[in-house]
Amino acid sequence: MYLQKRDMNIASAARLVDQVLKEFTEMELGGCDEDDEASFGAIWNRSVRFCESITADGGEPIAPNKKDEWRRRGLRSRRKGRPGIPDADASNDCPRITQEEYYRSEVYNKILNDIIRELHLRFGSGMIRLMELCGSVSPRGNFCRWNEKHIKTIAADYYAIDFEGSLDNLESEAKCFGSMAKRIDDFSQLATTEDLCATMIQHDMDRTYPMLYRLVCLVCVLPVASAGVERSFSAMKQDKIRLRTTLGDAWLSNLLLLTLESDLTKTID
Repeated sequence: MYLQKRDMNIASAARLVDQVLKEFTEMELGGCDEDDEASFGAIWNRSVRFCESITADGGEPIAPNKKDEWRRRGLRSRRKGRPGIPDADASNDCPRITQEEYYRSEVYNKILNDIIRELHLRFGSGMIRLMELCGSVSPRGNFCRWNEKHIKTIAADYYAIDFEGSLDNLESEAKCFGSMAKRIDDFSQLATTEDLCATMIQHDMDRTYPMLYRLVCLVCVLPVASAGVERSFSAMKQDKIRLRTTLGDAWLSNLLLLTLESDLTKTID
């Protein structure tokens, strides 16, 4: 829920993603406190209490027991009575596991694996690194995280074309601006990069520090650009699934282009 907030600071989002990954990994390894409401033990106990509140048709409780053997459904009925095939109870092909072992490995851990894999897919190491570096552009706490070296790294590694031949100037501007902004009241109360961008314009510092202002603008549009790219690829995927079996490559390419430039195509009569 918190990661979906529109006004979340990039640096805060990076720290939150890292913490969420650590907690899910700890839960998967079984290192979390059993009293934690998200632990397997707590979920099992809640499930047992729910089952105990329900009775089967014969009036018997249906709550599972941790130590009972897990019986694979359908195994006995498929084997029993067939010539040359031993009864399921006499078969030693499959290892015997308890109810707890089954639900922990086949349900609980699999769900955690899916969540961790999805987080790694959406927030890879490169994205996390970029988000952490962007935190050095944040004015929060009177520029306590301001770091001209990291600002230069952002430009060199991710926006090299926009700052070709200007990296040294950018670092000098960032160092000078950081020292100056801490002494100005209008800048000391800022909290987000968007506020910094607007305040730089108000004080005409977009002209005094053009390279730095350009980088601040790029950091501001990063969340919007990322979401826009994701929506575009999602739209492309839907069109490809629907049309790729019936259209040629050239026609499909043209339709995908119209999908991506939907705002422009709406203006065409």
